[in-house]
Amino acid sequence: MESRRSSKFKSDLDEEDVVAEEVLPTYTKVSTKKLQSRISAKIKLSGSVTGKLYIWEGSGAIVEVDERDVEELLTKKLGDNACCGGNIYNNMLFGIVE
Repeated sequence: MESRRSSKFKSDLDEEDVVAEEVLPTYTKVSTKKLQSRISAKIKLSGSVTGKLYIWEGSGAIVEVDERDVEELLTKKLGDNACCGGNIYNNMLFGIVE
């Protein structure tokens, strides 16, 4: 098949000259929230909505999380019982950083 270049400008092209136009992807801004680890351990979790993998390297580590995954991740806790006279909120793995 012979290749040829056209010296016509896009506005001068006939319909049969146009094979395909490049379609650029559109991006939407993803809203995120910062979650801070409350335990001294490396935590790897995937968001149930987006499937994204989030990794906290240790206590106090902060990771930006897709807003669609935040609610589910905030429900994660270490054990079911309060320890040492504390309350159930002491077992929560993450806190939101404002």
